[in-house]
Amino acid sequence: MNIGRLTGFALARTFAVIFLTTLSSSDKLYSQELEPPRVLLEAAIAEGEMAGAVVMMAHRGETVYAVAVGDAQVQPTRRSMQLDTVFDLASLTKPIGTATSIMVLVDQGRVDVNTSVSNYWPAFGSAGKDAITIADLLLHRGGLIADNALSDYTDDQQENWKRISALRPIAPPGERFVYSDVGFIVLGKVVEEVSGLPLNVFARQHIFEPLGMTETGYLPTDALKLRCAASEQRDAEWLVGEVHDPRAARLDGVAGHAGLFSTASDLIRFGNALATITANSPSNDLFSVATRNQMIAPHDVPRGERAFGWDIRSPYSSNRPTQFSSTAFGHGGFTGTVLWIDPEQELVFVFLSNRLHPDGQGNVNRLAAKVADAIIDEMKILQPILECHKISIPAKKFSKMSLNANPIATDPSPKTVSALEGVIPGNATTSAADDRSTTESTSTLRSSNQPDA
Repeated sequence: MNIGRLTGFALARTFAVIFLTTLSSSDKLYSQELEPPRVLLEAAIAEGEMAGAVVMMAHRGETVYAVAVGDAQVQPTRRSMQLDTVFDLASLTKPIGTATSIMVLVDQGRVDVNTSVSNYWPAFGSAGKDAITIADLLLHRGGLIADNALSDYTDDQQENWKRISALRPIAPPGERFVYSDVGFIVLGKVVEEVSGLPLNVFARQHIFEPLGMTETGYLPTDALKLRCAASEQRDAEWLVGEVHDPRAARLDGVAGHAGLFSTASDLIRFGNALATITANSPSNDLFSVATRNQMIAPHDVPRGERAFGWDIRSPYSSNRPTQFSSTAFGHGGFTGTVLWIDPEQELVFVFLSNRLHPDGQGNVNRLAAKVADAIIDEMKILQPILECHKISIPAKKFSKMSLNANPIATDPSPKTVSALEGVIPGNATTSAADDRSTTESTSTLRSSNQPDA
């Protein structure tokens, strides 16, 4: 389905609402559908699924929708959610920080995904793991366990790596799909061994700085911590700007499977870099078109399809927007974070929530997919209204506001900021994924064999 060209969506949306007040009762049926994304979000807050969220969508490089709802923290004091709130990304670290770092090294000719991991980190080859390749770990088919015991971690980082390298596989490479935090912890170590830099430094220099992601990284500064959404308690202290994942915490906050913090605007920048390939695409600042295509190419794995570091269709896809095309790839994180990128439709969807705050009981995976679909549906609904009344408002100037949260975020009330150009076909099929499969397996408050997103 083609919704045509809709410019100046944010301002046009305001004009559309004004026009709706003068329309007939039958025409006003449109007005009932103008706020479904926010309605879904506010209902989830009321039901205790999360304290708040920031949602953004981009199309062809322009942010077309941005909203902040609810609270960044409710205990011990209340702090409202803002568009520039900083979130613990949890397992979004895997594709954004670790897999992308690996692909940068691939592009530099320093890593071959079909080469054994032990070629880059010799200690890993022990205990029958010498045949496991970089690609096996990127696709979660390396035969490693989901998580090693928290008791494996000590205050001695060298001892931690010794214990990780000594872990035995539970299956031969390629035989089973096991979503593995351990596999990405190992990949983070590979980045460090090959580059000679700490993972957080390499990712900053080769990913975040080239893309202008100034508010993304491990170990947030004190200034960024003031804007962080809260998660759960640890040792009777609320985690605000401290990594929630217990294994990442024991690795001093820097790990291949978890530890990144970011804002929705920065993730839009990252998503745009991978969504669109042109002569001036931001992804060219990371790696070549060929390497980008290698990263996002689908691979059959037991129980579904994955890309290098990304989900495509698997038991972990319940947060996948149903109106995204078959080319879409994405990921989620245990803290309530979601990123999906659709190259065919040039769409990027970011959903960041603090579902763990305050009681750790929220569930937002299916909600994220529904919100994305509702945003697309809203655009389709507004299109005939705007065409009927010949509303045409330039988008360029206004759309830039949605990438700069500061002028908007001073008002604590939820807001919707939008601008859309181009077409959004809705031709994807519905995912049959199960919500139970999309939560992360790293909390001290849950079983260590619970699947991740």
